[in-house]
Amino acid sequence: MIIGIQYFGACHHICEGMKTVRGTNDFYLIVTLRSFIEYHRRGIWFLAWATDGQVRAALNLTFDKPGSPGLVGMDKKLNDALGKGPVSPLTVPVVGLPGPPQEFVNGLHAITHGNPIAVRMLDHGIEKTFNIGKIYERVDMERDIFAVILRRRILGHDFSTIWKELLPIHNVPAQVKKSAAHFFPLARPHMGKFMAAPSGVPGSC
Repeated sequence: MIIGIQYFGACHHICEGMKTVRGTNDFYLIVTLRSFIEYHRRGIWFLAWATDGQVRAALNLTFDKPGSPGLVGMDKKLNDALGKGPVSPLTVPVVGLPGPPQEFVNGLHAITHGNPIAVRMLDHGIEKTFNIGKIYERVDMERDIFAVILRRRILGHDFSTIWKELLPIHNVPAQVKKSAAHFFPLARPHMGKFMAAPSGVPGSC
């Protein structure tokens, strides 16, 4: 549970940081997007699918040995649990980018590491390559999905019950946010320094 709380804390802070640059520095927002996705998928994987041994081993893992599947593999498991099948939208090519097609996740990776592909994206225009508004809304909703999962686990619910709750609402931002709002007052005693609820959410600091 602790490792899930730590990963959620990271997702939460990245999401809140994105709010501060939205509309003023969209390139910076995109640079942080892959980090958000990594923390989000890995945190849920440790909560939902890691064995006790894998969780214990996480205390001694390194960058070269992260102890969890690749990003696309974790994304497929989450989408499968949410009723979409073992698919990953992260592998969909970026539309409109000059040059050879690049998968969405590889485009983000290129931007993070300064690959030449990233320079082409900047020259082409970040706003032409990525739907910034839609990406931000998706990040906000995925942070709330993580909150719903973590709240249910703190309350002792098993994952079959959690996925059943999320199946009808996971693509409805308002309903996910409503369910996630109950998480923040519950989590504050567990998260302490990590946690301040997003503005506008019941229980906000």
